Amino acid sequence: MSVASLDDDLVTAVFRLLSLVDKSDIDNSVLYPLHEKELSYRLLMGPLGGKLVLINTKGLISNNITRAINYLKERFSSKISMEELAYKVIMAPSTFYRNFKQVTKVSPLQYQKQLRLNEAKRLMLSRDFDVTRACYEVGYESPTQFSREYKKMFGQSPFTDIKKITSLKA
Repeated sequence: MSVASLDDDLVTAVFRLLSLVDKSDIDNSVLYPLHEKELSYRLLMGPLGGKLVLINTKGLISNNITRAINYLKERFSSKISMEELAYKVIMAPSTFYRNFKQVTKVSPLQYQKQLRLNEAKRLMLSRDFDVTRACYEVGYESPTQFSREYKKMFGQSPFTDIKKITSLKA
Protein backbone atom coordinates (compact mmCIF):
# COMPACT_ATOMS: atom_id res chain seq x y z
CA MET A 1 0.00 0.00 0.00
CA SER A 2 1.24 3.47 -0.81
CA VAL A 3 0.13 7.02 -0.16
CA ALA A 4 0.91 10.20 -2.07
CA SER A 5 -0.29 13.78 -1.99
CA LEU A 6 -2.93 14.85 -4.46
CA ASP A 7 -1.83 17.53 -6.85
CA ASP A 8 -4.15 20.22 -8.20
CA ASP A 9 -4.44 18.63 -11.65
CA LEU A 10 -5.60 15.31 -10.18
CA VAL A 11 -8.12 17.00 -7.88
CA THR A 12 -9.46 19.02 -10.81
CA ALA A 13 -9.78 15.88 -12.96
CA VAL A 14 -11.72 14.10 -10.19
CA PHE A 15 -13.94 17.14 -9.72
CA ARG A 16 -14.70 17.32 -13.47
CA LEU A 17 -15.62 13.64 -13.53
CA LEU A 18 -17.85 13.97 -10.47
CA SER A 19 -19.51 17.09 -11.84
CA LEU A 20 -21.09 14.94 -14.55
CA VAL A 21 -23.42 13.36 -11.99
CA ASP A 22 -26.18 15.89 -12.58
CA LYS A 23 -25.50 16.55 -16.28
CA SER A 24 -27.60 15.45 -19.22
CA ASP A 25 -27.16 12.09 -20.93
CA ILE A 26 -25.68 13.84 -23.96
CA ASP A 27 -23.06 15.61 -21.83
CA ASN A 28 -22.26 12.35 -20.06
CA SER A 29 -21.92 10.37 -23.26
CA VAL A 30 -19.43 12.89 -24.67
CA LEU A 31 -17.59 14.14 -21.58
CA TYR A 32 -17.41 11.06 -19.34
CA PRO A 33 -14.95 9.13 -21.53
CA LEU A 34 -12.75 12.23 -21.83
CA HIS A 35 -12.73 12.91 -18.08
CA GLU A 36 -12.16 9.24 -17.33
CA LYS A 37 -9.13 9.19 -19.66
CA GLU A 38 -7.79 12.37 -18.08
CA LEU A 39 -8.17 10.90 -14.59
CA SER A 40 -6.39 7.72 -15.67
CA TYR A 41 -3.63 9.78 -17.24
CA ARG A 42 -3.18 11.91 -14.09
CA LEU A 43 -3.04 8.81 -11.88
CA LEU A 44 -0.56 7.03 -14.12
CA MET A 45 1.66 10.08 -14.46
CA GLY A 46 1.59 10.77 -10.71
CA PRO A 47 4.06 9.53 -8.11
CA LEU A 48 2.30 6.17 -7.75
CA GLY A 49 1.74 5.56 -11.46
CA GLY A 50 4.37 2.86 -11.68
CA LYS A 51 2.79 0.93 -8.81
CA LEU A 52 -0.64 1.18 -10.43
CA VAL A 53 0.77 -0.29 -13.62
CA LEU A 54 2.35 -3.18 -11.71
CA ILE A 55 -0.84 -3.90 -9.78
CA ASN A 56 -3.05 -3.85 -12.85
CA THR A 57 -0.89 -5.62 -15.39
CA LYS A 58 -1.46 -9.35 -15.56
CA GLY A 59 1.34 -11.76 -16.28
CA LEU A 60 4.14 -9.53 -15.07
CA ILE A 61 6.84 -10.79 -12.78
CA SER A 62 5.55 -8.59 -9.97
CA ASN A 63 2.17 -10.34 -10.17
CA ASN A 64 3.92 -13.70 -9.83
CA ILE A 65 5.81 -12.35 -6.84
CA THR A 66 2.51 -11.11 -5.37
CA ARG A 67 1.14 -14.64 -5.74
CA ALA A 68 4.23 -15.97 -3.96
CA ILE A 69 3.80 -13.41 -1.17
CA ASN A 70 0.16 -14.41 -0.73
CA TYR A 71 1.20 -18.08 -0.62
CA LEU A 72 3.78 -17.25 2.07
CA LYS A 73 1.22 -15.28 4.08
CA GLU A 74 -1.22 -18.19 4.02
CA ARG A 75 1.43 -20.75 5.02
CA PHE A 76 4.08 -18.75 6.86
CA SER A 77 4.24 -21.22 9.76
CA SER A 78 4.88 -24.19 7.45
CA LYS A 79 8.18 -25.34 6.06
CA ILE A 80 8.27 -24.07 2.50
CA SER A 81 11.21 -24.64 0.22
CA MET A 82 12.07 -21.80 -2.09
CA GLU A 83 12.11 -24.29 -4.97
CA GLU A 84 8.49 -25.16 -4.14
CA LEU A 85 7.59 -21.48 -4.02
CA ALA A 86 9.34 -20.81 -7.34
CA TYR A 87 7.47 -23.76 -8.86
CA LYS A 88 4.14 -22.33 -7.62
CA VAL A 89 4.73 -19.15 -9.62
CA ILE A 90 6.28 -20.94 -12.59
CA MET A 91 9.80 -19.54 -12.31
CA ALA A 92 13.24 -21.01 -12.09
CA PRO A 93 14.49 -20.79 -8.47
CA SER A 94 17.31 -18.36 -9.29
CA THR A 95 15.00 -16.11 -11.32
CA PHE A 96 12.36 -16.26 -8.61
CA TYR A 97 14.86 -15.37 -5.88
CA ARG A 98 16.27 -12.43 -7.83
CA ASN A 99 12.81 -11.04 -8.72
CA PHE A 100 11.41 -11.59 -5.24
CA LYS A 101 14.27 -9.63 -3.76
CA GLN A 102 13.87 -6.89 -6.37
CA VAL A 103 10.17 -6.45 -5.51
CA THR A 104 10.31 -6.89 -1.71
CA LYS A 105 13.90 -5.81 -0.97
CA VAL A 106 14.40 -9.01 1.06
CA SER A 107 14.87 -12.68 0.22
CA PRO A 108 11.87 -15.04 0.36
CA LEU A 109 13.28 -16.65 3.50
CA GLN A 110 13.73 -13.26 5.19
CA TYR A 111 10.19 -12.32 4.17
CA GLN A 112 8.81 -15.52 5.73
CA LYS A 113 10.87 -14.83 8.85
CA GLN A 114 9.38 -11.32 9.12
CA LEU A 115 5.86 -12.74 8.77
CA ARG A 116 6.55 -15.30 11.49
CA LEU A 117 8.09 -12.82 13.90
CA ASN A 118 5.32 -10.26 13.42
CA GLU A 119 2.68 -12.94 13.97
CA ALA A 120 4.48 -14.18 17.08
CA LYS A 121 4.55 -10.64 18.45
CA ARG A 122 0.84 -10.29 17.73
CA LEU A 123 0.09 -13.57 19.51
CA MET A 124 2.11 -12.58 22.57
CA LEU A 125 0.39 -9.20 22.75
CA SER A 126 -3.20 -10.05 21.85
CA ARG A 127 -3.55 -13.66 23.01
CA ASP A 128 -1.11 -13.62 25.91
CA PHE A 129 1.05 -16.43 24.48
CA ASP A 130 4.35 -16.97 26.22
CA VAL A 131 7.54 -16.85 24.14
CA THR A 132 7.83 -20.62 23.74
CA ARG A 133 4.22 -21.12 22.67
CA ALA A 134 4.39 -18.23 20.18
CA CYS A 135 7.67 -19.60 18.84
CA TYR A 136 6.19 -23.02 18.05
CA GLU A 137 2.87 -21.60 16.86
CA VAL A 138 4.52 -19.62 14.05
CA GLY A 139 6.70 -22.50 12.88
CA TYR A 140 10.02 -22.15 14.70
CA GLU A 141 11.60 -25.34 15.97
CA SER A 142 13.92 -23.71 18.50
CA PRO A 143 13.02 -21.04 21.09
CA THR A 144 16.69 -20.03 21.12
CA GLN A 145 16.73 -19.38 17.39
CA PHE A 146 13.37 -17.63 17.64
CA SER A 147 14.62 -15.31 20.40
CA ARG A 148 17.82 -14.55 18.51
CA GLU A 149 15.93 -13.63 15.32
CA TYR A 150 13.28 -11.70 17.27
CA LYS A 151 15.97 -9.61 18.95
CA LYS A 152 17.66 -8.99 15.60
CA MET A 153 14.39 -7.75 14.08
CA PHE A 154 12.88 -5.84 17.00
CA GLY A 155 16.01 -4.83 18.93
CA GLN A 156 15.05 -6.60 22.16
CA SER A 157 14.36 -10.10 23.37
CA PRO A 158 10.71 -11.18 22.97
CA PHE A 159 10.14 -11.17 26.73
CA THR A 160 11.61 -7.66 27.19
CA ASP A 161 9.81 -6.27 24.13
CA ILE A 162 6.38 -7.57 25.11
CA LYS A 163 6.85 -6.52 28.73
CA LYS A 164 7.80 -3.00 27.60
CA ILE A 165 4.83 -2.72 25.21
CA THR A 166 2.31 -4.00 27.74
CA SER A 167 3.63 -1.64 30.41
CA LEU A 168 3.08 1.28 28.02
CA LYS A 169 -0.55 0.20 27.55
CA ALA A 170 -1.21 0.18 31.30
